[in-house]
Amino acid sequence: ILGAVRFESAYTTIPIDPRTWSSIDFIFHNDGNGDVGYDLFLLSPVGWSSGFDDLSSEGGASSGSTGLILEDSMRQLSITFTPPLVMLKAGAEYSATFRAITQTENPQTFDFEIPLVVMEIKQIDIYMSTTIGEITPGTGFSLLFSFENNGNLNHNITPTLTLPSGWT
Repeated sequence: ILGAVRFESAYTTIPIDPRTWSSIDFIFHNDGNGDVGYDLFLLSPVGWSSGFDDLSSEGGASSGSTGLILEDSMRQLSITFTPPLVMLKAGAEYSATFRAITQTENPQTFDFEIPLVVMEIKQIDIYMSTTIGEITPGTGFSLLFSFENNGNLNHNITPTLTLPSGWT
């Protein structure tokens, strides 16, 4: 039996949210000249983890077996990619590897690159650090705000303050 496989996704590059895991569906085709099973493996970028959602008895495993796939048939695979716990720069590109090895007398290995790109996250949180109590006539007060960039893009911030009519 000669193995031949295709590995497809709706994406040419997989968009990854740097704050959480991303699950993507793939289709694995047996284009060989017979019915064959495959041992599958995922090789993640350094600091990342990736796993098959439903290929083994425990979801998230980085390896598993397809069982027998008939000639000219396919199997849907869901793969979850989990980035490292640090915020990754928007647009950063990484690569995972999907490896399929035929379960035959003379095993054949097929490797497919899975290109990953980190999505843009625009998130700035504003916190007021001043507590305002009672304001008596003729008194002034200062307001202190903190801005925290919880996204993965650089921002230029120009705060403005709009006061009620008659205030200065």
